[in-house]
Amino acid sequence: MTTKHTPAPWILKTRKWTNHDIDSVVESESGEQIAYFPNLKDKSNAKLIAAAPDLLEALQLIFKHYDRNNGESPHHCHLHKAHWDIDDAVCEVCADWEKARAAIAKATQ
Repeated sequence: MTTKHTPAPWILKTRKWTNHDIDSVVESESGEQIAYFPNLKDKSNAKLIAAAPDLLEALQLIFKHYDRNNGESPHHCHLHKAHWDIDDAVCEVCADWEKARAAIAKATQ
């Protein structure tokens, strides 16, 4: 899979300065800065950003294995209606599948 973003892995580094300030930076393996967070309270955001390329790759791999179903979720409504009592208008599995597909598009388009 080709990507336009800086290749993974992205590494989260927390730095402590001599004046007791603490900041975080997300860097590529080669040391390229991806994101900078000036204070410790942003560390949760930094962790999420550092994991972004891995999350994207995981979603892409899932779709690679299941896109054999004509672009539909492997649990698409018509495939599992016979087994469960599912309302025609709402299928949470299919909605979640589409959210994942939208997340990939948001990151790659």
